Amino acid sequence: MDPHRSPVMTVLKYIRRIEDGSALITVLIPEVVPHKQRQEILHNQGGRLLAGVLRAETDVAVTTLPFHLHD
Repeated sequence: MDPHRSPVMTVLKYIRRIEDGSALITVLIPEVVPHKQRQEILHNQGGRLLAGVLRAETDVAVTTLPFHLHD
């Protein structure tokens, strides 16, 4: 995958560019909460990857915001 097209790398570069140490940056990541357990594998994979990278590579606060899906 081209790193210039990766949403994770794009967000990480943006955070590093605006990070100056004097302000707390919070990143809100939407998290889909499906109605059925078996649908969980279809959702949130990118969000989990982004949260993991941001927690490992930066000092930003990462928060997930759940959205419940109903049939």
